[in-house]
Amino acid sequence: MARQTLRSAKRLGLLGDTHGNLEHLFIAAKTLRDQDVSTFVVLGDWGFVWPRKDWNRTLDRIEHQLGQQTMLFVDGNHDWIPKLVEFPIGRDGVRWLRPNIGHLPRGWRLTLDNGHVLAALGGASSVDRHLRTEGEDWWPEESITEPDLAALGEEMVTILLGHEAPTPLPVLDKILAAGDPEWPADAIAASDESRRMLSRALEHTSPRWYFGGHMHHFVVDYWMDTRVMLLDRDEYHVINVGVVDLSDLSVIVSKRSGAQRSAFKSS
Repeated sequence: MARQTLRSAKRLGLLGDTHGNLEHLFIAAKTLRDQDVSTFVVLGDWGFVWPRKDWNRTLDRIEHQLGQQTMLFVDGNHDWIPKLVEFPIGRDGVRWLRPNIGHLPRGWRLTLDNGHVLAALGGASSVDRHLRTEGEDWWPEESITEPDLAALGEEMVTILLGHEAPTPLPVLDKILAAGDPEWPADAIAASDESRRMLSRALEHTSPRWYFGGHMHHFVVDYWMDTRVMLLDRDEYHVINVGVVDLSDLSVIVSKRSGAQRSAFKSS
């Protein structure tokens, strides 16, 4: 199981939003495999289980294509959460959809052999929910809730994996102020509240790194003492792949092809 493999892993791969894009997933997975990454996490808006799609066949194809690699994911605001939670949580805390495809529930934790602690807190708010239909492509379960924060707890973690962005985050906030369309006021208020909920999680657990997606921008910044990195979405020309060295917590990011690599430290 991935929990046993991940405990002793030297590297952890990261992908920004995949949105059910198989071509993108397979290219990025090969880029990670070429860097000796056997386990990677999609940071929400995974999207391969979706209503009115033959998602069982899709999962079979992914399972076969990944081979010895394991793909884990946190849920985002564009994931069919009511269907995902129908899968049972295993003794390792993961919802296994296939032997090498697993959902990390909100509040999941794992202590690595080197003492570092990984945790997961999926969820975010959709500013475009007025354009969506509940039960078809939008679900109220997207939101981070008080029970989610309780499940995560307040013990310190080293790396928190999620989807949402905390607030304030100056680099991101400047980008959003300059370029976002005018969303409905209630959607903006819900998004602000969602970001505050994630910020509470960071305050409670004091991670050295928080990794997320959601905003469709590559961002590196600080929230208090936590280094924050948001990876971009499933496009060829953006920074959407990361590799974390689980010993010194340094991170190398790139495009999905492996091009345009840059390195970052946790502090």
